[in-house]
Amino acid sequence: MYSPFSNILHTSAVPSPAECQQIQELLRGPRQEITRLQRLIDEATQKRDELQHFVDAHTALLSSARRLPDDILSEIFVACLAPTRNPAFCADQSPLLVSHISTNWRRVALSTPRLWASMHIAVPDQSRLDRLTEQVSLWLSRSGAVPLSISLALSQTASWTPDGLCDISSLLSILLAESRRWRNIHFSVSNAASNFFIPQLTAADVPLLHSMSFSNDISYGARTGTPVDVSHPPLSFLGTDSLRSLTTSVYSLDLHAPGAVSWYTLVHLKLEMETHGGITHSSALHVLSQCHFLEYCVIPLYRRTARDSPLAASVAHFTLPYLTELRLEVLGQAYDQHTKFFSCISLPALRYFEFKGGSISNVNSDPRLLRECFFPQDLSSLEQLEVEVARLPQAVFLNMLPEMTSLQKLHMTRELSSEQPVDGDTLMHTSELLVQLTVPDTGDVVLPQLRQLDLGTFRNQPAQQIVAFVQSRRVASRVGVAQLERFSGRLDRVSGIEVLEKLGDEVAEGLDINLRYTGITPPQYSPMEGIL
Repeated sequence: MYSPFSNILHTSAVPSPAECQQIQELLRGPRQEITRLQRLIDEATQKRDELQHFVDAHTALLSSARRLPDDILSEIFVACLAPTRNPAFCADQSPLLVSHISTNWRRVALSTPRLWASMHIAVPDQSRLDRLTEQVSLWLSRSGAVPLSISLALSQTASWTPDGLCDISSLLSILLAESRRWRNIHFSVSNAASNFFIPQLTAADVPLLHSMSFSNDISYGARTGTPVDVSHPPLSFLGTDSLRSLTTSVYSLDLHAPGAVSWYTLVHLKLEMETHGGITHSSALHVLSQCHFLEYCVIPLYRRTARDSPLAASVAHFTLPYLTELRLEVLGQAYDQHTKFFSCISLPALRYFEFKGGSISNVNSDPRLLRECFFPQDLSSLEQLEVEVARLPQAVFLNMLPEMTSLQKLHMTRELSSEQPVDGDTLMHTSELLVQLTVPDTGDVVLPQLRQLDLGTFRNQPAQQIVAFVQSRRVASRVGVAQLERFSGRLDRVSGIEVLEKLGDEVAEGLDINLRYTGITPPQYSPMEGIL
């Protein structure tokens, strides 16, 4: 468009008062035209929206989802459930969510028992407990005869009192009435609540029970100011032959009563510690000797006491042919000449082993005896090892490494110990371990399949030794030697910076290296210091 002011447009020129008046007159016509065009656009937009709404409403009638058979729609609804947890009583989660979409969807949802056969119950305070109890009863009625998956826990926000605790008996009674349909159950309740329902159940009452997780809610005592008693009647219903997975406190079980627990059928066993400690070595071996089909096991071991008889006289040697993952946590002093834990067990399929806690009082003890206390006898199939044992002798550990021909991941939180003091301490420099793990030009390679190494602490570890180890593990020149993928540890800042500088090429080629630093970082100057 023509403008008499084109010569000063898009410049910093300042028009005179007369020119300002001319500009106002010049813009009157274009502004009116803009208003007219905008009105036409608004009318066209409104008409378009009306047509689009008409088309969308009729297109919805042609949707393939409307013609899905009920059985297919039902399967889709079931697939909408969270795969790793039970659904909560929330309107924005399935199954409540899908039942609120349409009349047809609600009809299908209510006629799909599997949708309502799993639930998570967060027990509230008394003001909301009655409503929750009604919801639980309603869900159970909708679940038909389908096996049940139920998780129950006391809410952290509820204002519980000792007198009000028994009020959940009505809720527990509803769940107990359906015990013959229990399949996967997780209860985290107070001791008083557990005493309510445990004596009422027998193995015959839970013929479908596949997985049971039971723990006392220790936080209840903190919220109410009452001491927590971890003792309660034995879980006698765990003798059911259908049981495959068990997670519970050591004090929830009668470990030596025949038939108290269906040990022989277990595939997954996790015994948890309470404030009183763990399970004695002999009791642990007594339990494990009955778990022939066990694949996963977590056990807290307590140091030997006067009541813990010598193992050799009480437990015969046995094999767990299917156990692939074993986690042991030792309370108190782990080493004892009478507790040669692993001398009684063969674990031919073990892939993952974790040993945490405890300490060794005498580093000059017989290495063979220490080996029987701490590590499985057959290490050839082991793929991942995590060790957190205080003062483990380096000779014992280093001598075992050549046996771990399949090990891919090694994690050590604490340093090994040496027979000869180093700088006044028996803790060794980790370089001895790295020297053995460095790939030589010729000869046998220790841990040929090692891909990840995490060492909790380096005591003044020479940077050149770290670099030599990493570089030897990154070169793919040796047949049958895996390439190191991850290396991490804690060392002093000066060595750490030097290591990262020398391993720049390896990092660029994909090495995941994570060096955590000890000591205090010196302050750094900033021009922003002191600004309020």
